[in-house]
Amino acid sequence: STREVLSVTLALPGELVADPDRSARVSSPVAGRLVQVKLTEGSTVKKGDALAVVRVPELGKVRGALAATVAKVASARLNAERLAALADKGLATKQEAVQAKAEADALDAEGNALRDQLAALGTAGAGGGAELVLRAPVAGVIISRDAVVGQPVTAEQTIASIADLREVWFLGRVFEKDLGRLRVGAQAEVELNAYPKERFAGSVEYLGQQVDPVARTVTARVRLANRD
Repeated sequence: STREVLSVTLALPGELVADPDRSARVSSPVAGRLVQVKLTEGSTVKKGDALAVVRVPELGKVRGALAATVAKVASARLNAERLAALADKGLATKQEAVQAKAEADALDAEGNALRDQLAALGTAGAGGGAELVLRAPVAGVIISRDAVVGQPVTAEQTIASIADLREVWFLGRVFEKDLGRLRVGAQAEVELNAYPKERFAGSVEYLGQQVDPVARTVTARVRLANRD
């Protein structure tokens, strides 16, 4: 017979979840109505891909005001430069030149305020009318969708969820009495109900610091590579 040192093992129940740093919820920054939907559950998207188009009447008004202000700024700047040149030659007063520059600066400030307003509405620039394109904030797979053409949307409403599933977390539940037998870095093998004949290898990368007052457990997090 031979003697071997047996490693201590723990069997932990748990569940798979997406990495929150690789996940995102898609929503409109302002209320509007969906006029185009380009997303389907299970499809893969890249960061920045267009997912939906929302019509926001207020957006068209702000963009129109910005376009008009930009044109006024250009004209006011030319006028200020002309008066400054005339003032240097004594053909216009310094006061006229200063006033013209102040008017151009005021219009410029108005344009910047409108740009800030567009940024708050989730877009930028003077073009595009009253439509706002919602884009994927992360790359991944669309795991849920709640969006149909013609549907009104609000800033609080999630129309889609995206997750990068190349890596996922197994969140195991460790009973308080077993905490002394587990450490960060411990090797783990995860068996999933959907694939009972396979083992997915990983290691414990985090142990929770708070005990669930009801179940008397803490969470052990294992990162897994998602094969296929």
